[in-house]
Amino acid sequence: MIEPEEASALLVLALLTKPRQRKARRKRMWVHPSLQNREKGAFSQLYPELLSSEEKFFNYFHMPQSGFEELHGMIQHKIKKKDTLMRNAIPTKERLAITLRYLASGCTLTDLCRSFKCGISTISKMVEEVCEAIWELRSLFLEVPSKNEWMDIASNFERMANFPHCLGAIAGKHIRIIKAQDNGSYSIVLLAICDSDYLFRAVDIGAFGSQSDSGVLVNSDLWKRISSNTFNIPPACPIVEGGPNIEYVFVADEAFGLSKHMMRPFAGNSLTTKQKVFNKRLNRARRFIDCSFGILANKWRIFHRPLNVEVHFSENIVKSCVILHNFVILRHGVTFEDTLFIPTTLENTEMGPEVSAKSYADNQEI
Repeated sequence: MIEPEEASALLVLALLTKPRQRKARRKRMWVHPSLQNREKGAFSQLYPELLSSEEKFFNYFHMPQSGFEELHGMIQHKIKKKDTLMRNAIPTKERLAITLRYLASGCTLTDLCRSFKCGISTISKMVEEVCEAIWELRSLFLEVPSKNEWMDIASNFERMANFPHCLGAIAGKHIRIIKAQDNGSYSIVLLAICDSDYLFRAVDIGAFGSQSDSGVLVNSDLWKRISSNTFNIPPACPIVEGGPNIEYVFVADEAFGLSKHMMRPFAGNSLTTKQKVFNKRLNRARRFIDCSFGILANKWRIFHRPLNVEVHFSENIVKSCVILHNFVILRHGVTFEDTLFIPTTLENTEMGPEVSAKSYADNQEI
């Protein structure tokens, strides 16, 4: 039998060691007065005016009205919410408009909160849900090419850059993120392969920026598929009739290692004439990935500043922008506002392939 003194001591000990439960914080108000009238927000006031001008619509959302309507039709069933007795759900077009404006303008979520008259938590959750819905369209706009499609891509690279058996250019882009926990910043890596039309053909997103580009590639699922021959890469064949079999390759810069399907330039300064010509042609093909990243950042200007959201949210933003990049190019092409350089084919000149190749290489810098 426990003595009264021992029982008291045990009770005090239990009270001291019991986890402290924090009381749930009650909201002082359901909606802030400055956000209550959403009819005065940017969507209700500005969107009808934008519909009357294709140019203004494109400048605001960075895609034409037809593209907006098509994209909305693809994802509206995924982002639709039900009305409740408390309030009506935000329409799907407004959800998409808010997300596209966030990605296209590079503004903060707080800026969107004030202009569209929505709460900051509502805006944040809404943008992330729409980004996830857009990423689910990757089977339509980011499917790994078949062998025949890879061979068509290689033919285009040979025509555009005078580099045969090139399946694409590969590089990594660091996406800066503000880390709220310690007020520091770091980055995640967008590792991508593009073709000569600036379309992303494969991506790997989420590796930490502290790794090198070569390390990111080796540890990615993308490299596993390439090295295990499950990437639909065409078999080796001669470049010219009667020549030796040459593998199809991806071109990269000096940061990547040399392998069976990865080609990098010769290193050093004491190079022969043939090695210099090879490096020049390889760099001519490799710069397509630099242009693709430039188009991505110029159209979706969220990449012009560090992302001030959580890591998983940042990954969803990058994924959605990759899909939007391919969607806009496939549907509406590349405009002058997207990039200051559009390459010309070697056949469209009367000066011959050697002179046109030199002119092409001399005008690569944006």
